[in-house]
Amino acid sequence: MARYYSHRSNLKQVAWLYIRLAPPYIRASRDLRRLESISLSPAFAGFDELLRGLAHIRAFGMEKRYQNSFYAKVDKFQSFDHCYWLVNCWLRWRYDCLGSVIVLLSTLFALWMKVRDGSTAIVIVQAGVFAEASRQLVRVAAQLELDFNSVERVIEYLDIPQEAPAIIEDHRPPAFWPSNSGKLVVENLSVKYAPALPAVLRNLSFSIEPSEKIGVVGRTGSGKSTLAMSLLRIIEPVGGRIIIDGIDISTIGLEDLRKRITIVSQDVSLFSGTLRSNLDPMEEHSPEECTEVMKRCHLDSVIVHKENDRNALLNMPVNQGSLSGGERQLVALSRAILRGTNVIIMDEATSQIDAQLDENIQKTIREELGGAIVITIAHRLKTIIDYDRILVLDDGEIAEFGTPKELLNKDGGVFKEMKTESDSDFSGEDDETHSVIGTLPPLPITFSTSLATTTNVLTSSILYLSTETRNGK
Repeated sequence: MARYYSHRSNLKQVAWLYIRLAPPYIRASRDLRRLESISLSPAFAGFDELLRGLAHIRAFGMEKRYQNSFYAKVDKFQSFDHCYWLVNCWLRWRYDCLGSVIVLLSTLFALWMKVRDGSTAIVIVQAGVFAEASRQLVRVAAQLELDFNSVERVIEYLDIPQEAPAIIEDHRPPAFWPSNSGKLVVENLSVKYAPALPAVLRNLSFSIEPSEKIGVVGRTGSGKSTLAMSLLRIIEPVGGRIIIDGIDISTIGLEDLRKRITIVSQDVSLFSGTLRSNLDPMEEHSPEECTEVMKRCHLDSVIVHKENDRNALLNMPVNQGSLSGGERQLVALSRAILRGTNVIIMDEATSQIDAQLDENIQKTIREELGGAIVITIAHRLKTIIDYDRILVLDDGEIAEFGTPKELLNKDGGVFKEMKTESDSDFSGEDDETHSVIGTLPPLPITFSTSLATTTNVLTSSILYLSTETRNGK
C-alpha cells in the first residue's frame, strides 16, 4: 500500500508539471498569433497596391524600393511566425519528456508491484495514452485561445460606426419623389470628417430651383466634393439639414435616398461583364434605349473602333482595364442619363475628356436632363460657364452664388479672379508655344524633297523644340 501511495504522489507531481507548463505557453502563443495576424495584413495590402500600381512603379524605376518594402513586411510577419513555432517546439519537447517520465514511472511501478506481463503491457500503453491525451488537451485549450483572436478582430469591426438604416418603414418617400417640380434647399449645413477635426463645411445655406443647373467651383480643399457626399449622406452633417422636394433627407433610409439621386464621380468603377451590364445593371431598359443613350453621350463614336458592329457594342466585354479613363466617364454619364433621376450630381465627371467632347456632353445634358436638377462640380470653368447659377466655395463657406454674368461683372469677385487666372494660363501656354515655334528653322520642304529628307527635317525640328523647351525658351 505504501508503494501505491508513493507512485500516486509521483503522478500528482507530473500532473502538476503539465498544468504548470500550459498557461505560459497559451499566453505566449496567443499574443504571438495576434501579432502574426496583425503583421500579415500590411503584407497583403502592400502586395495588392504593388499589383495595382505596377505600371507607375516601373515607369519611375522604383522596383527595388517597393521590393525591399514588401520584403520588410514579410520579414516582420515571418519573425512572429517563427517565434510561434519555436514556442510550440518548446512545449512539445517538455511534454515529450513528461510523457517519457510517466511511462517510465508506470513501468517501474508495474515491475515493483510484480504485476503480470499482460497487465504490465496495459499499464505501459495506458501511460502513453495518458501522456498524449494530456498534450492534446493543452493543444486544444491553446487553439481555443488562438481562435478568440479572430473573434476579437470581428468585434473590432462591430465597433465601427454603422451607417443609417437602408429603409425606414415609417418614413418612406413617395414613389414619385423627388419630382421635377421640387426644390433642393440646404440650411445651415455643417460637416466634419471626425468629431475632433475642424468643420469642412460651415453653415452653408442656399436653395436650388426645380430644373436648375448649378455649377460648383472653388479651389482645392474648399469643400466641393464634401458637399456632393453630404447630399448622398456618405458623410452625415453635424448641423443643419438638406431638404429635397419637401423631405428632409436625414429622416429617410439610405437606400430610398441613393436610389433617387445619381452621382457621376471622376473615379468611375466598372463591373466585370458587358457594356450593357454596366449601363443597365438591373436590366430595366431595352437594348434600343441603351444604344440610343450611348449615341447621345457620344460613347458609340468613341469606342466603336473596338467593335465593328454597333449592335455588338452592348455585348462588348468590360473590366477595369479595358477602357480608358475618359471612356469610363462616358459610360458613367450614359448610365446616369439612362436612370433618369431628377437630381444628378457630377463630380468632375468630364475631367478626363477633351474640351470638344466635353462641350458636346454638356449640350447633351442640357437637352436630355432639362427637367432635372444638375449639380456639376468642375475645375474647368468652361464646363459650367453657361449654367443657370454658379456656387463658389472658399474654405468651406459660400463666397459667391449667382448667375455667371453677375459673378463676372462683380469687381474683386472670387469667380472673376478664377476666370482671369484660367484665361491667363491658357494664353500663357499659347504664347509660349508660339514663341518656341517661332524660333524653329524653316522647313525646306518642296515637292521635290524626298520622303527621307522630310522625315529627317521633321525629326530635327522636334528635337530642337524639345531642347528649347527644356532650356526655358
